Amino acid sequence: MAHDIFISYSNKNETTANAICNVLETNGIRCWISNRDCQPGKYYPDEILNAIKNCKIFVLVYSRHIKYSKDVLKEVQLAFEYEKIIIPYRIENIDLEEYKYNLAGTHWIDAYPNHQKHYVKLCKTVKTHLELPEKTENKKNVELKKIKNILILIMGIIILISLFRMFLKQCIIEPPNNIAPDKPTTKIENDTVLTLYKLTSKTEEGAVVTVREYKYSNMNPEIVEQEMLSDIEEEKQQPKLGKSYILEVTTQKHGKPKTKILHTTNLDEFNGIKIIDVTKPVDININDMGRKDPPNMENLNIK
Repeated sequence: MAHDIFISYSNKNETTANAICNVLETNGIRCWISNRDCQPGKYYPDEILNAIKNCKIFVLVYSRHIKYSKDVLKEVQLAFEYEKIIIPYRIENIDLEEYKYNLAGTHWIDAYPNHQKHYVKLCKTVKTHLELPEKTENKKNVELKKIKNILILIMGIIILISLFRMFLKQCIIEPPNNIAPDKPTTKIENDTVLTLYKLTSKTEEGAVVTVREYKYSNMNPEIVEQEMLSDIEEEKQQPKLGKSYILEVTTQKHGKPKTKILHTTNLDEFNGIKIIDVTKPVDININDMGRKDPPNMENLNIK
């Protein structure tokens, strides 16, 4: 099983070594300790050699008892040769000549006189050494996350601006259909047809009627009506228009025609008379002829 820590100790300090192992593993740090992890039936020196070779940190329980342990001295020498991080956990205030060479320049943890109080410091030191590569990686991840969050924020702002512009376009720029404009326009998307009926002759057999139709496209029907009525009033006294005529306006709006009689003189002339002849309607489209106003009655050429 993979491990991060190799714990080296004298048999005299086995209780302390087990306590250190328990504290480290409680904090999520996997340890290798000989009294638990050496497999029965396997060659003991090979087990120690492989365990030291595969560890990341070598923790030494430093006390006067390791002076008399050749195994501990060999373990320290192997850790030094494999360039492992060595952390002497000194539970006694003592210096041993045998270990000075291999431990020279190494940072010690002085845990005496009450070494149990220094377990927390040992855990922090071990975690610091183990997390050094991970911290570098974490910094990269943090930077990537920051960039990702910034991009998400920018995209969110762009979407909000687009939605706001759509809202403005619908609610502010485009007025609702039920609100009339302040000033009526002179052109609309409708067709207005002016129909004039003239009683040309009347006999016992019936009457002859002449019909003229004039089509105005994209003009306001009210303006057309007003102009035509004005022309009728002006021309009413002229005898060439005849005694009787009817003016109808048919407005084609959204595919539904609507006809209204604007003016008639002596309408009774038509009532009860059988019309025996009606000239063919003449459709005259005056749209796009360069005239904004409809022609007056004089130009309609009613015979």
